[in-house]
Amino acid sequence: MLLAILLFAQTAILDNWRAEIEQLDHSKILIMKVTEDTPPPEDPGARAIITEVFRSPGFASQFSRAEAMSVTNGRYHFVLINPALTDESGYEAVLGHEFGHLWLKAQGYPSPVYQGGDAGCLAINSGDIVQHVLIRKQLDLRKISWRERWQQNLEKTAEQLEKTGTTQPAPPVCQRLAQIAMWVDVRLGIDPAQWKESDRFEKAMSESFPALRPAVDEIARTLAKQNLAEKAVHRRALEFTFNKLKFAGLEINRKHNETKTP
Repeated sequence: MLLAILLFAQTAILDNWRAEIEQLDHSKILIMKVTEDTPPPEDPGARAIITEVFRSPGFASQFSRAEAMSVTNGRYHFVLINPALTDESGYEAVLGHEFGHLWLKAQGYPSPVYQGGDAGCLAINSGDIVQHVLIRKQLDLRKISWRERWQQNLEKTAEQLEKTGTTQPAPPVCQRLAQIAMWVDVRLGIDPAQWKESDRFEKAMSESFPALRPAVDEIARTLAKQNLAEKAVHRRALEFTFNKLKFAGLEINRKHNETKTP
């Protein structure tokens, strides 16, 4: 998979946030889009890092299901855009979201270490669940538009599940963990009174993935009580969420193996 540096017409808000992050941790943010037919970055160091990242077990598969992902290596921060899932109308929200992850890192907030494979899947989704709470607050404070686009995507998810949710083949465990993360995001990030499709989404998820609901309920209920802006609390929340997702993943695998046993 090849990469090319993507030049964005960024808003002043995004430009300022990018400069703030680079100043905080003396880094360089490279915004890139992943394509199949464009040349790799000219910078040999950046090319080597990204090539290694995509060789990591499971990363390419996880990236294919994401609008964007951020990767840090030394003084470089890479914001990787997936053009298959992100068009120009969504760049502000997507970049703002990824800058949020990088800002938290620059501020010294802990995050799980990505190791590849199922462990990497656990790291990404447990980190997302906890960090997204603070990122949403930053996006609102910085007046970056994101909520409408997110809700539109959730409405599309609900519509798709209403058509095929109960007939879908069992996906890999990483995809199930991503569904837990999305569901918890909705529980923590949307006031049902402010989104008319809230009940529809909840019903579609509950009917399609009833086995995931206990983990979603417990994680959302626990994190809603925490002040995640406190770094010690943030770390404990990451550990709690990681362990809950790990247990959920083991249960998903166990039940899947039981269905295959003659």
